[in-house]
Amino acid sequence: LDWDGRQVSVTDLGSNNGTLLGATRLPAQMPQPWPWRTALRLGPLWLRLEPPAAALPTLPQGSIGNQFSRGSSSAGQLELELETDTATLTPGQPTDLRVKLANLGATAEQIELSITGIPPEWLREAAPTAQLGPGERRMLTLTVQPPRTHASLAGEYSANIRAHARSNQTAQAAALARWTITAFSAAELTVAPTRARGYARVGYQLTLRNAGNSPARYRLSADSADPALSFSFAPAQLAVEPGQSQSARLTVTRDRRLVGRALAHSLA
Repeated sequence: LDWDGRQVSVTDLGSNNGTLLGATRLPAQMPQPWPWRTALRLGPLWLRLEPPAAALPTLPQGSIGNQFSRGSSSAGQLELELETDTATLTPGQPTDLRVKLANLGATAEQIELSITGIPPEWLREAAPTAQLGPGERRMLTLTVQPPRTHASLAGEYSANIRAHARSNQTAQAAALARWTITAFSAAELTVAPTRARGYARVGYQLTLRNAGNSPARYRLSADSADPALSFSFAPAQLAVEPGQSQSARLTVTRDRRLVGRALAHSLA
């Protein structure tokens, strides 16, 4: 990555798996501009480039349990606390996370929450808001549900939960959380053609898609009730990234019979 003071550029130095900028695969050894808020895929990780923003004060490290991870605004009007700064999220299942807000100012404020560092569709509902009077505190619940798709890549994510007053943008508070997405396995196999005919040899094209959220390696095998059949795969193993597909060739052979009727076989 390079930064010239105005623009970030990214260069794939010849990686084995390649690099995706948005939906475009980067050519090797050629710097490309990285636009703001565009996703960049590096192996199992997705990165998103956020534009510079006004810096918030350094937040203390949160603790786990009944204590809260706390962040306060520079002017002292708002306070935001997380019940826990770590969580394990299972794709397809909702997880409720509690956030405590406090208005430490002298006037009533409409407080809005926002989250960066995760895809916005992971929130089951829009981030909640709260009308807080002077000195009022309130507990809000964020429900996070990563979809059970390959796009919810397994691994750790840093989520920045931020609160700001609608009428006073300088009144802000934020706290950092570390969320871990668990891995799940799923695969889809297609065979073409579904029926083939031959004297002693037939071939099939196999396409295997990794529908899980982590890289996977598959070993191919086949079976039939006829022990006279033999199977060969090229290649015999496939390494597939989440959401991607790889192909292999299956060849089925049998000793040629000089006489007799045609036989039908089922393969698994």
